[in-house]
Amino acid sequence: MPDILVVDDEREIADLVGVYLRNEAFTVRTAATAAEALDAIRQSPPDLALLDVMLPDMDGGNIFSPSSCSPPGCRIWTRSPA
Repeated sequence: MPDILVVDDEREIADLVGVYLRNEAFTVRTAATAAEALDAIRQSPPDLALLDVMLPDMDGGNIFSPSSCSPPGCRIWTRSPA
């Protein structure tokens, strides 16, 4: 089962996204801060991470920067709002 890490400081959003993903048979972990996300990634890299870009302790887009964390085989896709 693919493992998805949902990172959002608004617990209600992370929980709601988690409900939808679990209903589709994904394994879901959540983190509310960049620090929590980095710990989770280092312990067990997820198959996919959904990141809030405005976290209290770091821009979510920087979580996978080489200075923060770069799991082996990691592919990064970003999308900026129009």
